[in-house]
Amino acid sequence: MDANKIKKEMELKAYRESRKDELSKLLNGSSFQGVMRKTVAFLTDDAADHIRLSITTGDVSYTDGKSIVLGMEDYFFDPQFTRLDWVTIFKALLAHEVQHINSSNFSDIKDIRKKYTKLMAGKGIPRQLCGKIAQDMLNIMEDGRIENIIVHKLPGYKLPFLMLNSSHLAQCEFDAVADTPGQEFVDFINTSLCYVKTGRLPVGISVYAGTRFETEFKKVQSLFDLAVDARTSNDCKNLCLRVLKLTADYFADLLKQEADQATADENSGSEKNGGQEGEYTSSAENEYNNRCDELAVMESQKHK
Repeated sequence: MDANKIKKEMELKAYRESRKDELSKLLNGSSFQGVMRKTVAFLTDDAADHIRLSITTGDVSYTDGKSIVLGMEDYFFDPQFTRLDWVTIFKALLAHEVQHINSSNFSDIKDIRKKYTKLMAGKGIPRQLCGKIAQDMLNIMEDGRIENIIVHKLPGYKLPFLMLNSSHLAQCEFDAVADTPGQEFVDFINTSLCYVKTGRLPVGISVYAGTRFETEFKKVQSLFDLAVDARTSNDCKNLCLRVLKLTADYFADLLKQEADQATADENSGSEKNGGQEGEYTSSAENEYNNRCDELAVMESQKHK
């Protein structure tokens, strides 16, 4: 694992800690809370009275269709981002979650978990992990679809989403191919998210040129494009099932060993959100998950 990337994550966590009072002051401001709650009513296609909104100091945003929780990832605590930028980020996060309520079918999550688990039976991947993989892939593809809807319906949200999704491009960079099959799986999922959310492949993706990774990604890349332009959540789900079927053998080969399965599980977007089956989360990308722990181990070994 690249020590520079691990150190950057440590740095971002330190920034978050140093700016926590600044964030609390923003979140506790009555004007900010009032504007955000009025924005729910502006964004929703139906009455907003039943939607509960909670803006937290955490790093995860998600919705179950009835309530919305907003949190901001470490990346945006870098000093380059001001409090005004934070307002823009929360504006984009809120629009994202409301659009899930507007146009995502939450029963699709349970359905695709069930179908993928059945598809992967006998391939050696635990049922629970199969469910998470299916949910994460649907979440990724549906994220691209709903954000496409928002920026066409409300063009003023284009810049907020460009800022929000800048984190994917900044954090999903490759210096070398993965050193384990489990990490290669994570790289594939993160590449999928980066492409769907930004329309661009990660910086350094050329390290995978000529590998099975590249071959497998090219097999599904056009399906990601179709998902972003899909009219309904059912269309997106069907495209997701095609992606999962096309990558089934590849994923099974990558996740044969328990250690690799653990890597995939720990980096799951649904795992980050507590593994909730009925929720869509906008925090599916996990390039830096667990790297602080890895750096701590590296540092301790230096002093032995």
